[in-house]
Amino acid sequence: MDQPLVSIECITFNHAPYIKACLDGFMMQKTTFPFEIVIHDDASTDGTSGIILEYARQYPGIIRPYIQEENQYSIGNGYVGIEINKKRAKGKYVAFCEGDDYWIDPLKLQKQVDFLESHPDYSMCFHRAAVLDYLGNGCGLKCFDIEDREYSFDEIFNKWICPTASLLFRRECLDYPLVGKDRMVCGDLPLVLSCASMGKVRGMSDYMSVYRIQNGGVTYNSSASKGMIMKYPEYYEFLRDNFSNIERKSINRRIADFYYLRSTLHDKRDKKLEDIKKAIKTNPEILKYMVRTMFGLLYPKTKFHR
Repeated sequence: MDQPLVSIECITFNHAPYIKACLDGFMMQKTTFPFEIVIHDDASTDGTSGIILEYARQYPGIIRPYIQEENQYSIGNGYVGIEINKKRAKGKYVAFCEGDDYWIDPLKLQKQVDFLESHPDYSMCFHRAAVLDYLGNGCGLKCFDIEDREYSFDEIFNKWICPTASLLFRRECLDYPLVGKDRMVCGDLPLVLSCASMGKVRGMSDYMSVYRIQNGGVTYNSSASKGMIMKYPEYYEFLRDNFSNIERKSINRRIADFYYLRSTLHDKRDKKLEDIKKAIKTNPEILKYMVRTMFGLLYPKTKFHR
């Protein structure tokens, strides 16, 4: 295959019921340029890797599978798929789509590449996504509200408006220097903020992908979500340390909220007190909220930032 202009990065784990739709969405793309598909399977146990290898045999030179023998996410490497694929991606541009999401517009890549090729001051573009919700939880992403316009750094951080399967960005955004990656819970928000730190970001109003909500997903799995929440204070400290564009008062408020939330999940009293102290030190204003909560005037917050 000729040098690909776009590298499609796909991270997947136990997506056997969904991975075919994902791969078919890649292969239906109509482009004037070559592209490659780099798939990182995080040691799936449900047959996902077998389906990937079957497609790789069908499309040699386009689909490049990498099958992990040990699940990297479970050992704390939340950014490992992006890190590994960064070393393997050859394209000038990178597109993302996780294995349980899929693309529905055969011109998706062409539209996004045409925009970035003609607007060198933009580092990334994204678009609307439909939501396929089997659980009735609704979508925390503002998938339906994306307009044809530039989006500011503050909008991207505060609203989290970028569906992962809609991203197309310049490959050099993967080289944005991040310190303390061991504190990362997930890689999509740091990636988008990296792009927004290196250039303008454009939204597109076309529906070109589907965001699937399902029981196996980390976001809506109760035990996995609790594990993420336990790491959130340090994760948001990581974001604060790496992105100076984030308004300090705003992110300190989030960090304090998560320290206090984590304190309610600890079994040991000393751990509870330690997190409460950290919450107050980070944002002294939270003390008022805590007092009102203790007197039964409020319940602890249950909706969390990504």
